[in-house]
Amino acid sequence: MIDINLLQPADEAEYETALKTDAHALLYGSIKYRNLLRKVTNCEDLYLIAKNQGEIVGILPFFLKRNSKYGDILNSLPFYGSNGGVMCRPDSGDTLAIKRKLLDAARQLALEKGVVLSTIITSPFEADIDIYEKYSGYDFKDSRIGLICRLPKADDIETALMEMMHSKTRNLVRKAIKENIICRRSDSIEDLKLLTAMHKENMEAIGGIAKDWSFFQNIPEIFEFDKDYCVYIAELNNKPISALLVFFYHLTAEYYTPAIVAEYRNLQPNSLLIYEAMKDAATHGFQYWNWGGTWIGQDALYHFKKRWGAEDFPYHYYIKAYRDISHIRSTGKHLILQEYPFFYVIPFSLLC
Repeated sequence: MIDINLLQPADEAEYETALKTDAHALLYGSIKYRNLLRKVTNCEDLYLIAKNQGEIVGILPFFLKRNSKYGDILNSLPFYGSNGGVMCRPDSGDTLAIKRKLLDAARQLALEKGVVLSTIITSPFEADIDIYEKYSGYDFKDSRIGLICRLPKADDIETALMEMMHSKTRNLVRKAIKENIICRRSDSIEDLKLLTAMHKENMEAIGGIAKDWSFFQNIPEIFEFDKDYCVYIAELNNKPISALLVFFYHLTAEYYTPAIVAEYRNLQPNSLLIYEAMKDAATHGFQYWNWGGTWIGQDALYHFKKRWGAEDFPYHYYIKAYRDISHIRSTGKHLILQEYPFFYVIPFSLLC
């Protein structure tokens, strides 16, 4: 008998254990990441858990965004495309029945909360996309290209990494080394602030939305340096010129936030930081390097990631409307971003 309930504090240790039975479990489903989302979004988390004979066998996490003007929405999960979706213990038996139960419970939760829209963002590792196609009841679908490297297991990790890369990428790394750029690892607040400032400038330059200090300042309060995360800094003549935030969870290293001083871009400090971070991850036994999502049409970014030896892992956004959404479709992109910060609402292609 499979029972579906909301995650309670007493379940959290077992939840984390159940999550890690899956070799492909990502940071985004973890309790620590949930705690980070709580602080950053200031929204309610509603994590569905499936139990069989009292044991957690399945998970489907959500956050609820309240909005009295346009309607409440559910995301699995919010914040810059964080992957959510159904996660199931591989040894749980009838995984199809568990996943169907969780998707049914998700629709019931949406109805109980009176939301106007809900979105489930699948994992790039999700092999059972048919479960969403058949049983999520989605009305709209959006997609991203996930790119993931399989990190080498070798005595000579440096050589193995170089062999993974396209020759152009190897040359970028070697260029940074020849320029005498030095990399260091940091857990200091000053370097987090430095990363935040660089990131803000980079995003403003391309018209993007930057993660602000309220996000970065919570990282050392929730995560453990060198175990859960690391900040990498590249310096030229003792001057910081680029930075990279990487998270580590279970078997996967997450390429999370890169940043650079624009005038030094041609020296390729970020390529050297990525190489050093990949070496660290492989040395510590991580099996995957997750580049995160790339929009279809972002050709330059796609090819940059691909040339590190990454493979394509497409993932999808399954969006369900629970009532008329014409009032949302008639609003502009900027208003939606303002009303629902950090949350996915609908594909902007549907806006009138």
